[in-house]
Amino acid sequence: MAVLPYCVILADLKIEKPSIGVDGKRVESLSLETLRIYYSDFADPALGTDVSRQSALEFHRVIAAVFRQTAVVPFRFPNVLRTREELKSHLRTNLNRYRSFLEKTQDAVQMEVMLKPMAPSADNETKKSGTEYLREKQQQSRALTELSDLVMNKARELILSSKTTDLRLYLLVPRNGTDDLRKRLSDLQDIRISGPWPAAEFLEATGEGPNR
Repeated sequence: MAVLPYCVILADLKIEKPSIGVDGKRVESLSLETLRIYYSDFADPALGTDVSRQSALEFHRVIAAVFRQTAVVPFRFPNVLRTREELKSHLRTNLNRYRSFLEKTQDAVQMEVMLKPMAPSADNETKKSGTEYLREKQQQSRALTELSDLVMNKARELILSSKTTDLRLYLLVPRNGTDDLRKRLSDLQDIRISGPWPAAEFLEATGEGPNR
């Protein structure tokens, strides 16, 4: 019997468990020491490479229902484990990492700020010299750095932790601070804000994990 895991939470929390998951399967729970995982049982061939958009939506709906109540370690879809014993083994292997993460983020969520790069010059790209191209890339890089610094400065009192990529900021903020964050950044035109999301970007990476 294959197992489709949805998410992990702290075992001592009392929350309303979603009853139905992917493809109408019942959402089950399994507790191991300080952790609880939600999952559904499937016949081995039930979830292959050809999964429907509807199944993906149902999967994320389960995670969202739990996340509205508490911090979660979310799994990707479809990350099917072969047996329930493999599910237990995964929890044992990641017990300390998941517990630490969930305790630290219990009252926090992840917000994402997409930085919009400066529009390229209207000149035909093929007409640019190498020097002109490099100069434009440097200007774009400086503009993105300044915009990133501005976002961080405006939201600094809310930010518990942050991670940065070239065009995206991941901000860990209090669960009750998302509206305040949007308000603080509302006058910036060159960004797009999304969230709240589970704080997956702040889960310490190892060889074993929900998104393996």
